[in-house]
Amino acid sequence: EQSGELGKLQGETKKRVIASTLRPKPTPNIRTATKSHTFTFDPSIVVENDIADHKGRVFAHKGQRVNPADNFPFPYEIFFVDGDNARQMAWVKKQNTGVKRKIVMLVNGNINEAGKELGEAVYFDQNSAFTKRFHIEEIPARVTLATGGRLLRVDVYDLRGETP
Repeated sequence: EQSGELGKLQGETKKRVIASTLRPKPTPNIRTATKSHTFTFDPSIVVENDIADHKGRVFAHKGQRVNPADNFPFPYEIFFVDGDNARQMAWVKKQNTGVKRKIVMLVNGNINEAGKELGEAVYFDQNSAFTKRFHIEEIPARVTLATGGRLLRVDVYDLRGETP
């Protein structure tokens, strides 16, 4: 401590923590789309244990297949983009969600810089939680509720013809 080494190490550690918070490790195995396409998937889960409300009434039994869309609205448009890709950032900035709630999820890039550029909150797909759940392998992509309300729709966009 007297030599100043401890303070130096603490300062370096703080810088590394801040840097990794603002720019987490990129989501692995995500490619830039080379073809636009759409797919749907069923967000249903199989309940692992009985689930009860605060009064002890069981509303989902172990082994039961439950589709969250049956009970909860999905008023979102979730966009997956690379924050370091100018073309994708320009594209997502132009997306008008109307009455839906727009969520921008980065798979790469600096959260703070992307948020400032877009003028809105930006999130990061840490540990591939959302790309895995939504079966996303290519970006940019948009997730919405499909017509009929029981499936989710994933639109993947080839932006190679777009100008940033």
